[in-house]
Amino acid sequence: MKALGIIALTLLASLAVACGGDGDAAEGGGGGGATNTSSSGSGRPEGPSVEIVELPETVAAGDDVTLTVGTPEGTACVLRVLTPFRTDLNAEGLGSGTADASGQIAWTWTMPETVPNGSFTVDVTCGSTKVTQFFKVAA
Repeated sequence: MKALGIIALTLLASLAVACGGDGDAAEGGGGGGATNTSSSGSGRPEGPSVEIVELPETVAAGDDVTLTVGTPEGTACVLRVLTPFRTDLNAEGLGSGTADASGQIAWTWTMPETVPNGSFTVDVTCGSTKVTQFFKVAA
């Protein structure tokens, strides 16, 4: 049984390194670190590079929120924001966008006054690459 636990930990560490991490579970700061995944079936990342450039750590209901990502010019991406209940946030300004000549896409939306406090999830998908990051809504 002990050997099985060691094998599982070794596999998790190997997976973290293969996905671009250094095997340290404490990566990122303040819980806002982005997770970047890509799926090609071969185990090699094949999607476009995507990086979250700007996203506030904490906002309040009623605030305007801006998310900016960097990706190659002309890349089409889709933004989803999930509530703490894992349902899609419905706000004008969310959806699809295309990287401009500087390789950036910016989305701006207003957090509805009725949203609950808690941890919200931002998912940006560009082709086969998905980047996930979290932000908090607090009173």
